[in-house]
Amino acid sequence: MADRGTRAVLSRFVQSIKRREFYLSEDAFSLILMAPLVLWIAATMIYPVFYGIQLSLTNQRLIGIGGTFVGLANYEYIFGNPAFRTAVAKSLAWTLGNGVLQGIFGLTVGVLLQRAFFGRRAMRVWILLPWIVPTIASAILWKWILSGTYGIVNYVLVKLSILQVGFGFLARPDTALGVSTLINAWRMFPFLSIIVLASLLSIPPEEYEAARMDGAGFWQEMRFITLPYMIPTLTVLGIVGMMWSFDLFDLLWLINQGGPAGATRTLPLLVYELAFRSHFLGRAAAVGVVMMAVLALFMVFFMRQGKGAMGILGPTGEES
Repeated sequence: MADRGTRAVLSRFVQSIKRREFYLSEDAFSLILMAPLVLWIAATMIYPVFYGIQLSLTNQRLIGIGGTFVGLANYEYIFGNPAFRTAVAKSLAWTLGNGVLQGIFGLTVGVLLQRAFFGRRAMRVWILLPWIVPTIASAILWKWILSGTYGIVNYVLVKLSILQVGFGFLARPDTALGVSTLINAWRMFPFLSIIVLASLLSIPPEEYEAARMDGAGFWQEMRFITLPYMIPTLTVLGIVGMMWSFDLFDLLWLINQGGPAGATRTLPLLVYELAFRSHFLGRAAAVGVVMMAVLALFMVFFMRQGKGAMGILGPTGEES
């Protein structure tokens, strides 16, 4: 009887929809479809953000043991701590260095992969190899390659009489961060190259043909055709690449664990040390909140730069 009653209710509901007695506006229907996604975002993103802000206002030290409210004391501590200021400088240098190198490598390789040459299809597949290699494998590989005692790079440089003895690329505070930046750029630029290539292939070939008929060269094509079409893609890649680099923890930790002498201790590594080595969860959360604010500024900056670049690189009314 219950099954028959349920079927009858559903049948009447379907019939009412067919008779247009049951009506939902497009806005209401869209909200219903978006509700599961909104709930998921709230559970996985919004709640952790507010919990982190709340945690940064307490003196909690261990997970599961509540702390007392201390207001902005954690922020006063971290801003007055030289280690935090050093980590900020290291993070900015690391992020900007990665952004520049990955952008240059990704755009250059993407443009080259668009050109016709022997083995282009195979190269488009093999170029992804550095990106798909696990991070721990990349870290171990580069630590071995750049080792000052048994690394192949130092072996070649000594054999060529460029160096007298092995050079500790990752063991010196003045070179560790720069070399780590190169390693991460090598690891990430293939992904950016493929995205750039996909964007390049979406540009109508008629644009280039018309430009060549007018006598345009390679750099003129890049300025007036390629870059204006690619500004949205480059803006998104810039935002994503900067956020990935700024938040990166695993590669730097696997290579040097923030050393030598704190030379590669960026903000994510400082958060780890405060939370799981010194057991100051409140202070670690305060650093995390500052990182979130910096990332928000990064995003606003890139969005505005993207709009400005469209105006600079795009054709003017006279040129069109």
